Amino acid sequence: MEPAHWNEVDRLFKAALDIEDPAELKAYLIHECAGNEPLRAEVQALLDHHNESASFLSTPALGDDAVTPAWFAPTQGASQQYNPTLPEDCNFRILETLGEGGMGIVFRAQQRQPSRTVALKIIRPGLVGMSTLRRFGLESDMLARLEHPGIARMYESGTLQVNGGAPTVLCHGTGRRHPNH
Repeated sequence: MEPAHWNEVDRLFKAALDIEDPAELKAYLIHECAGNEPLRAEVQALLDHHNESASFLSTPALGDDAVTPAWFAPTQGASQQYNPTLPEDCNFRILETLGEGGMGIVFRAQQRQPSRTVALKIIRPGLVGMSTLRRFGLESDMLARLEHPGIARMYESGTLQVNGGAPTVLCHGTGRRHPNH
């Protein structure tokens, strides 16, 4: 694209952003583009894209079926407020918190059989919904296919109940790959 053309598209686009009325916007583009249909179409495409991207954050990333728990306050250190109790027959024992994100908390854990230290990722209580479980399932599948010394190895993935039956969470048992293994 020529610099003069880009400057004209940019000028028209920025001016059009201030026009809220659709009829007024259409009249503005017709007048300013003076019969140059490719120019008008290009500016209109930018405006359409801009309007679509403005609504991007209005859809929750976790899906509409997820509920944010009342206790969750990221600025107050949510992992300190949540210490999951795993079922006695679970193959993992939590040792400490390693890190956390918006959807889950990663714990250093001991896998009982075979005996090894792993990272255990647990979805935050209240965020479990079908879309979240699908997303974690895809993440598990993708991680299991990756082969690189700097990427964690997937040992096990599944769902279980914590803290006496609720909530249901998805866990990842992972360990670091070492170049010699």
